[in-house]
Amino acid sequence: MNMTKNEKEEQLAGLVQLVTGIRLFNRELGKGSAGLDNVPMLCDTELLEAATTINQLTKASEESTLNYALAADFLELEESMPELQGEERQKNANNCKSGLVFRRQLLLYLTALQEQMNSAREHLKELNEKYESAVRDLKHICRAKSAVPVDMVYVSHCKLN
Repeated sequence: MNMTKNEKEEQLAGLVQLVTGIRLFNRELGKGSAGLDNVPMLCDTELLEAATTINQLTKASEESTLNYALAADFLELEESMPELQGEERQKNANNCKSGLVFRRQLLLYLTALQEQMNSAREHLKELNEKYESAVRDLKHICRAKSAVPVDMVYVSHCKLN
């Protein structure tokens, strides 16, 4: 009761980490933890779906960009022919060039998004490896013991990042 607000928040966060760790460890041992989702698996599934969607959008955008580039080239060729001058043709040429710029920007954005997705998948893989290593270490420490002092497992395994 005499603790400050920050001290209470720290203690509560520590208890949450401890309980979560116990639940995760119990899940690994097959001793319960019903309702505890496998977050790494869910993240990997979502990242794969997002990567597939981004790849599809990139392919479609590449085709569209090529079509706009061909159209812009054709309109530039027409521009050299004086008999095809006109306000409507100039408007079409400007619209085509604007569309081409937009498509190229979209391709750059999608490429950057693909790189971020790949980076996120690598980071998730690293975190999962750290988690599995921590679980192996905890299993080794705990073995068949029914009770293990908190200081043996909590301090060295409480942070995976």
